[in-house]
Amino acid sequence: MRVLRRLGGGWPLLYGGIVFPAFIRDKVYDIVAGSRYRLFGRRDACLLPSAELGSRFAEDEDEDQDILPKR
Repeated sequence: MRVLRRLGGGWPLLYGGIVFPAFIRDKVYDIVAGSRYRLFGRRDACLLPSAELGSRFAEDEDEDQDILPKR
């Protein structure tokens, strides 16, 4: 909910949902998540961002660094 407050566009309006208890927000989330393909469609492949959009993503400073420790 705090992230919604910082986003642009109309997203901060959803922050008003903070007045509802978490169990109600969770139920609404479950309903939306269950209907996501009907609401937003389904793709066979992930969307690759354009160069302009890709510049908005955080980049790993050391791309060769493993995330998991070696055993």
